[in-house]
Amino acid sequence: MGPELATSVTDAIEALRAQARALGLSRDNHQYRAAPAGMGNPANATSYSQYVQQVRRAVGQATGGTNPVLGWSMLVDLSRQVLDRAVDQTARSAQARTLGQGFTTWFDTTSTHMENTFTALLTAVSTVRTAIASSRSTTTG
Repeated sequence: MGPELATSVTDAIEALRAQARALGLSRDNHQYRAAPAGMGNPANATSYSQYVQQVRRAVGQATGGTNPVLGWSMLVDLSRQVLDRAVDQTARSAQARTLGQGFTTWFDTTSTHMENTFTALLTAVSTVRTAIASSRSTTTG
């Protein structure tokens, strides 16, 4: 891997870290981050946990698994589901009714950060995949 590609990988990973920090800061709002007990859908926690595991497996498969193309395809598909799987819509509706516009503004901003973080993840994985392919072609070429 050449120095330009190494820099690209480092930059993509740093961009992912920065976006994840921005998401964490946005999400960690003591007033809005969680609905009171009984206002959400208990199945959401299980669904989100499964989603996180699927994303981890897809990243692993895309960057070093036995079928990187399938891993990448799974990751792209999962990126389209981020808000559906991460957000408890029952709790969101209850919070929006209870807390009003401030919650809605926070939710929209945090959702944008969530989508941007997944986009940064896709960019980082794509850059790593390029680096892996490049290093394979220089060792076999």
